[in-house]
Amino acid sequence: MDDKSALHRLLDMYSGSNEAPTAQELEYLSQSTSGLRQNLESVEEEINRHEARLQSLHATRNGIIEKLRRPRAISSLVRRLPEDVLTEIFLRCLPDDRYPTLHLADAPLLLTTICKRWRSTALHSPQLWAKAHITVGAYDDGEPQSGTSAETLQRYRVEAAERLGLIQRFVARSGVLPLSLSIRTLWLHQEGEKISPALEWIATVLYGVREGHG
Repeated sequence: MDDKSALHRLLDMYSGSNEAPTAQELEYLSQSTSGLRQNLESVEEEINRHEARLQSLHATRNGIIEKLRRPRAISSLVRRLPEDVLTEIFLRCLPDDRYPTLHLADAPLLLTTICKRWRSTALHSPQLWAKAHITVGAYDDGEPQSGTSAETLQRYRVEAAERLGLIQRFVARSGVLPLSLSIRTLWLHQEGEKISPALEWIATVLYGVREGHG
């Protein structure tokens, strides 16, 4: 019986049990598998060499990609789009199930934050600004509320002024186009209470009195 048959017989004998082989059998197993272990070491060394080469190639590729990044950006198609096409794309960025909000995460304001050209195109496209959803805060009138600290009230006044300025700029950018607004107030206005400056200004707009804010 050759060594291969003897090895298989030994493996078959112990594979189905938990018995420990004898010292002689262990020595035989070690000698019989020495060639396999050498082959494994050789293959693993080859794998390591290829992996090192692959890492080097990845590093080289990444360097090339980085060098191509700016040329590709400069020659990208979006840079060469005509203004009317870019405007049409911007219009399709507007939400179709509601009016745009006055938040930078929402078009059209979002489009003004991407790059100089996009900002200019957006600001000179009145169609983008003809619809808006406006939220007026509960303290936009700047009047003190019961239990409101001076510090909190001052913060509310600053926020209200910023919100009013944003509303004015947003609306002014619609130019002479018809304006559609949805308005949400965060409080129930009572008769005799002072009207929020934001609402007062919006009312003048709805009555056709537009102020020039860029």
